[in-house]
Amino acid sequence: MNSTTTMEKNKCLDEELKALDRQIGAQVQRITAALRLRDRDEPVIRLAPAFASSQAMWRQYRDSECSFRSLSYAGGTAAPSVYASCAIDFGRERLSDLQGRQ
Repeated sequence: MNSTTTMEKNKCLDEELKALDRQIGAQVQRITAALRLRDRDEPVIRLAPAFASSQAMWRQYRDSECSFRSLSYAGGTAAPSVYASCAIDFGRERLSDLQGRQ
Protein backbone atom coordinates (compact mmCIF):
# COMPACT_ATOMS: atom_id res chain seq x y z
CA MET A 1 0.00 0.00 0.00
CA ASN A 2 1.42 3.33 -1.03
CA SER A 3 -1.23 5.87 -0.04
CA THR A 4 -0.74 9.37 1.27
CA THR A 5 -4.08 10.36 2.79
CA THR A 6 -6.41 8.57 5.16
CA MET A 7 -9.06 8.42 2.46
CA GLU A 8 -6.60 6.85 0.02
CA LYS A 9 -5.51 4.39 2.67
CA ASN A 10 -9.15 3.49 3.38
CA LYS A 11 -9.74 2.92 -0.34
CA CYS A 12 -6.66 0.69 -0.68
CA LEU A 13 -7.61 -1.35 2.38
CA ASP A 14 -11.17 -1.69 1.13
CA GLU A 15 -9.92 -3.01 -2.22
CA GLU A 16 -7.57 -5.44 -0.47
CA LEU A 17 -10.41 -6.68 1.75
CA LYS A 18 -12.70 -7.20 -1.24
CA ALA A 19 -10.00 -9.19 -3.05
CA LEU A 20 -9.40 -11.30 0.05
CA ASP A 21 -13.14 -11.92 0.45
CA ARG A 22 -13.24 -13.14 -3.17
CA GLN A 23 -10.38 -15.56 -2.45
CA ILE A 24 -12.16 -16.81 0.66
CA GLY A 25 -15.36 -17.19 -1.35
CA ALA A 26 -13.57 -19.31 -3.95
CA GLN A 27 -12.17 -21.57 -1.24
CA VAL A 28 -15.59 -21.85 0.42
CA GLN A 29 -17.11 -22.88 -2.92
CA ARG A 30 -14.38 -25.47 -3.47
CA ILE A 31 -14.81 -26.96 -0.01
CA THR A 32 -18.61 -26.88 -0.20
CA ALA A 33 -18.58 -28.75 -3.53
CA ALA A 34 -16.33 -31.45 -2.08
CA LEU A 35 -18.47 -31.75 1.04
CA ARG A 36 -21.65 -32.04 -1.01
CA LEU A 37 -20.13 -34.99 -2.86
CA ARG A 38 -19.33 -36.63 0.46
CA ASP A 39 -22.81 -35.85 1.75
CA ARG A 40 -24.29 -37.48 -1.33
CA ASP A 41 -22.30 -40.65 -0.62
CA GLU A 42 -22.93 -40.52 3.14
CA PRO A 43 -26.21 -38.59 3.64
CA VAL A 44 -26.32 -39.17 7.40
CA ILE A 45 -23.34 -36.93 8.16
CA ARG A 46 -24.35 -33.70 6.30
CA LEU A 47 -21.00 -31.92 6.30
CA ALA A 48 -21.87 -29.19 3.77
CA PRO A 49 -24.56 -27.53 5.93
CA ALA A 50 -22.31 -27.72 8.99
CA PHE A 51 -19.49 -26.06 7.06
CA ALA A 52 -21.86 -23.35 5.76
CA SER A 53 -22.95 -22.63 9.33
CA SER A 54 -19.33 -22.52 10.48
CA GLN A 55 -18.42 -20.07 7.73
CA ALA A 56 -21.39 -17.83 8.52
CA MET A 57 -20.46 -17.81 12.22
CA TRP A 58 -16.84 -17.02 11.38
CA ARG A 59 -17.92 -14.03 9.25
CA GLN A 60 -20.26 -12.81 11.99
CA TYR A 61 -17.45 -13.04 14.54
CA ARG A 62 -15.01 -11.24 12.23
CA ASP A 63 -17.46 -8.44 11.53
CA SER A 64 -18.42 -8.05 15.21
CA GLU A 65 -14.84 -8.07 16.46
CA CYS A 66 -13.65 -5.61 13.83
CA SER A 67 -16.61 -3.31 14.48
CA PHE A 68 -15.72 -3.37 18.16
CA ARG A 69 -12.07 -2.55 17.43
CA SER A 70 -13.00 0.38 15.18
CA LEU A 71 -15.66 1.75 17.54
CA SER A 72 -13.23 3.94 19.46
CA TYR A 73 -12.54 5.72 16.15
CA ALA A 74 -16.25 6.17 15.33
CA GLY A 75 -16.94 9.35 13.43
CA GLY A 76 -13.32 9.74 12.41
CA THR A 77 -11.64 8.99 9.12
CA ALA A 78 -9.48 6.28 10.70
CA ALA A 79 -12.44 4.04 11.65
CA PRO A 80 -12.75 2.43 8.21
CA SER A 81 -9.03 1.62 8.05
CA VAL A 82 -9.06 0.12 11.56
CA TYR A 83 -12.04 -2.05 10.58
CA ALA A 84 -10.54 -3.08 7.24
CA SER A 85 -7.12 -3.85 8.72
CA CYS A 86 -8.74 -6.02 11.33
CA ALA A 87 -10.90 -7.82 8.75
CA ILE A 88 -7.86 -8.36 6.52
CA ASP A 89 -5.94 -9.93 9.41
CA PHE A 90 -8.82 -12.27 10.20
CA GLY A 91 -9.33 -12.98 6.50
CA ARG A 92 -5.71 -13.94 5.87
CA GLU A 93 -5.86 -16.38 8.74
CA ARG A 94 -9.17 -17.84 7.52
CA LEU A 95 -7.89 -18.15 3.95
CA SER A 96 -4.86 -20.05 5.16
CA ASP A 97 -7.11 -22.37 7.15
CA LEU A 98 -9.42 -22.97 4.19
CA GLN A 99 -6.55 -23.58 1.79
CA GLY A 100 -5.31 -26.32 4.10
CA ARG A 101 -8.57 -28.25 3.86
CA GLN A 102 -9.00 -31.03 1.35
